[in-house]
Amino acid sequence: NLLLTDQRERVFNPNFGIGLRRRLFEPMADTTMDEIKQSITDQIQAYFSNVRINNINIDVDRDRSAITISFSYSILNLNTQDTVTLQIQNV
Repeated sequence: NLLLTDQRERVFNPNFGIGLRRRLFEPMADTTMDEIKQSITDQIQAYFSNVRINNINIDVDRDRSAITISFSYSILNLNTQDTVTLQIQNV
């Protein structure tokens, strides 16, 4: 939910969300990728304080107007690690 929710989409929590879908219409420059990484990190720190981001990787497929975001994370105090991969494509 955090990754796909746009800010101001949740009624009682307008700052929640990263809004990755709208990023498909922005130029896929290094600054855009850095902004996405920073948004993911900031939002997870703000809403999931028990989760630590270990690595974020973003791949861009300009021919298909798609981005693939993969990040690994740890849940503190549980010795749990996992990786999430999400592909968003403008169809």
